[in-house]
Amino acid sequence: MQAPTPEQLADEEDDRLRLVGSNGCNRLMGPVVLDESRQTLEIGPLASTMKMCPNPEQSNAFNRMLEEVARYQIVGSGESARLRVMDDTGYLLATFMPVAASDD
Repeated sequence: MQAPTPEQLADEEDDRLRLVGSNGCNRLMGPVVLDESRQTLEIGPLASTMKMCPNPEQSNAFNRMLEEVARYQIVGSGESARLRVMDDTGYLLATFMPVAASDD
């Protein structure tokens, strides 16, 4: 996922969280509801660009997985931190790690 652009951060009247990123081919965007005290996380519904991807099944599966997220856990800190996301049954859907920001 990528950090929000300055334009997205400039809208101070809108305090809702949003996911902005890429599924490896298409750009993604959508609302996020986060409850840190309960470690719950809701993502979506997601909107996406519709480029011709070399493996559209993989991109679509990633989008669907994000929309199934119900809980999260942060393990570690700093560069060794990992974000684990689970569905509502506690099944681990994915683990994310921090990466250096690109200048794209």
